[in-house]
Amino acid sequence: MFLDLCPTLFDSLEHGVAVCGLEHPFHIFYLNPAGQAMLGMREGCIAMQQTPPFADFERQLQERGSAAVHPLTVPLSSGKPLHLQVFANRVEADGQSYTVIYLCNHAACKSDEALQLVCDNSQDLIYVNSLEDYSLLFVNRALCQELGKTREDLLGQPCYKVLQEGYDEPCPFCPIARIPHHEGEARSEIYSWEFVNTRNQEPYWLKDNIVKWVDGSYVHMETATSITRQRAKEDQLRYYASMDVLTGAFNRNWSVRLLEEKLDDPAQKCLCFLDLDDFKLVNDSYGHKVGDRYLIEAAKIFRDILGENDLVCRWGGDEFLLCIHGSEERARELLARIQQSMQRINEGRQNEYLLGFSFGLVSFCRSEQEGVAQDLDHFVGMADKLMYENKSARKGYRRRRTD
Repeated sequence: MFLDLCPTLFDSLEHGVAVCGLEHPFHIFYLNPAGQAMLGMREGCIAMQQTPPFADFERQLQERGSAAVHPLTVPLSSGKPLHLQVFANRVEADGQSYTVIYLCNHAACKSDEALQLVCDNSQDLIYVNSLEDYSLLFVNRALCQELGKTREDLLGQPCYKVLQEGYDEPCPFCPIARIPHHEGEARSEIYSWEFVNTRNQEPYWLKDNIVKWVDGSYVHMETATSITRQRAKEDQLRYYASMDVLTGAFNRNWSVRLLEEKLDDPAQKCLCFLDLDDFKLVNDSYGHKVGDRYLIEAAKIFRDILGENDLVCRWGGDEFLLCIHGSEERARELLARIQQSMQRINEGRQNEYLLGFSFGLVSFCRSEQEGVAQDLDHFVGMADKLMYENKSARKGYRRRRTD
């Protein structure tokens, strides 16, 4: 976890480092010892996540959205103001967004070193180039790793030669001319755009602006976020938000969304409420690990036999909902195949639980019947009732070997 690594990364530094959230009131999640001494805040205050004294700067950073360099005067409780040079950048870690703020006393501040430290903690690709000859003045660690080169290899080289493929002069798509910047401003507005890099054919979301550099000159700064990597993160988050991790079936919350969408589809389909046999007995007799294996085996059989347009949903505990496209005849054929698959597994077992289930099957399409709710609960309730009738009719079944 990023926050767990912060003490290792920052506790030994002579300059202050704060890690904050992005939402107002910009709570501090971590402040290193140098930062605590600098700002006069005790460690107990950090645990309480007090609003930092540089909240105004945080707010400006949130509005700008990219790496920032900013002078800051902090009014301390002693009454003596502290003049700082502040460098900040956003960091994506553990599925959350943080702001890493590097605090330097003006008298001891080495601007380029401080900015390097902050930007090297970002997974985004960040670089700064001259407006005159396009030479690279700054690159962060992520960009070096992406290009497979050292910082020394890149600095001083024209950006268009090392960042793009096949260009010996400034790129025709260079965004510098499109960045709105007024003379005398310390920084321009952010110009955001999407671009497919000519070197690796990867899509990136780019944020470009003109900023006043550490030597007082104006330079171009770009932050590039990999859309492929971002989409992979979003897909991963969507997976964990939608799936039951144990079985690979859709979880209940996501199932409700999907089934309600299916209900609005007039195509013929069936809803099956399915309850595994003797799941509690398996848990009590063999333990929860074996119970988990029972769920995993059953869910895999469902997925293997149903079609790609059908849904397997874990409704809760040992209960599953199957949404099966097509006629009731097709649904019953698939359920018969599931039972046959389980029976083949059962025949090869000795002194173990046996796979099996009771089920209720209903047509999953809205009808024109008046006075009857046509929502998801109605269909689930009907299928559930039929499942219990099926279970009662199977009262004599023997699901667990005792011999």
